[in-house]
Amino acid sequence: MTTSQRFSYINGSDVELRVIVEPWADQFLIRPGQRVEVLVRGDGTAGAVELEQLPTGLIIYGYEGCIVSLLSDGKELAPSAQR
Repeated sequence: MTTSQRFSYINGSDVELRVIVEPWADQFLIRPGQRVEVLVRGDGTAGAVELEQLPTGLIIYGYEGCIVSLLSDGKELAPSAQR
């Protein structure tokens, strides 16, 4: 059964933060004050999303078979180049 979960993440700091989506290692840079919507689609019975807050940003751990997307102003963000 396909389900979707949605939550917001706001960068309340004064510096750019990195959101990393695992296990795909997709990285997104979030500007100070920027709000993004995190959308998770998949079989909700197959697992759960786990979040880990770090001083430099957030890691989102997806579960097998899910799709994790980040949106800003309703548009899907493309992953940033890794550095």
